[in-house]
Amino acid sequence: LSIDTAGRILEVNQKLLEIMGSPSHEDTKSINMLMFPLLVRSGISGIFRNCLTTEQPQYAEIPYTSKWNKTSYLRILVRPSLNSAGVVTGCQAMMEDISEKKIAESRLERELVANSALAELYIPLMSQSASVSDMAEAVLDKAKSLTKSLHGYVTEIDRATGENVGITLTSMSDSGCAFAENRRIAFAKNPDGRYPKLYKHSLNTGEAFFTNSPASHSASE
Repeated sequence: LSIDTAGRILEVNQKLLEIMGSPSHEDTKSINMLMFPLLVRSGISGIFRNCLTTEQPQYAEIPYTSKWNKTSYLRILVRPSLNSAGVVTGCQAMMEDISEKKIAESRLERELVANSALAELYIPLMSQSASVSDMAEAVLDKAKSLTKSLHGYVTEIDRATGENVGITLTSMSDSGCAFAENRRIAFAKNPDGRYPKLYKHSLNTGEAFFTNSPASHSASE
């Protein structure tokens, strides 16, 4: 990709069109690299602007969603273009789609964090002096840290009754909904053998789930 000092695109290759999801060279060239809103908000325009003002190469890795709704993680290297007199006439840029690399790095990072958390939990979980409550609190602390959550709870299944018994429910409740310190909090199954309410959905399905709209979820009651 090459632009002039006003941000107009002079040349663009087919590979970049594919990365952006652009239908044609003409459509792509209609975009101003210094002023197009999506480029400005993503920080890409700033990279080109810095190259023009500092006359120095610029490098960045930035996520971007194009006007054609194509999302990529871009590795960008921008260099100033100079004429025979050494005056900056624009920029030349190489853009590479590194989305798969970023996904792999993110997956590896999550695995390392999870393995580290499991290693740190080994001692409290294997300690003969630790109570069930101590173990539950240790698991909850790590689970909240891994998921970046403010709240959470740990429960267990009573093998004799099948009830879902809360272990950390007391500590997560506010003063207006507090349970007695030694009270056993248990949730029985429905007549159909399933656990009630949305927060028991994972027990019924055996899978994790996420929602920003609990009231509209199919398991909500």
